[in-house]
Amino acid sequence: MTQEAQGRQFQGAEFREGKSPDVRSQGAKAEANSLSGRAQGGAARRGQWVEIGNTVLAGGERAPQVPEDTAGVPLEMRLRGFLIEEEAQLGDSVSIRTRIDRTVEGRLVDVAPRWRHDFGNPQAELLAIGLELRRLLGRGGEK
Repeated sequence: MTQEAQGRQFQGAEFREGKSPDVRSQGAKAEANSLSGRAQGGAARRGQWVEIGNTVLAGGERAPQVPEDTAGVPLEMRLRGFLIEEEAQLGDSVSIRTRIDRTVEGRLVDVAPRWRHDFGNPQAELLAIGLELRRLLGRGGEK
């Protein structure tokens, strides 16, 4: 652990001096502070949950076994954590403290990022499968 990390603790939305870091103690204050960044047009303040990005490999530098259409596209890294700088705007070079207490530098790409993945649209075949299975096994169905 670095000397800087030993001298700071994340508590709520602020770093406080004197204790070892504990990024798990974010609480409601950090969440409210993190959400307020969206209303400010991409401005972030110290302790807010943010996402950074870096180009790991430029197009053309990727492994030879990567498909041709993929090889021409840069490989980018995205990482989320708590902003260390006092304030920053989207596109600024910043440092973050991750949930596992790593300090990483990168370009600020999002403030209060949310998970954007899902399982897609419901499939009609899967919606009816439970009822069909019960009917086939004789454990319910039409009355």
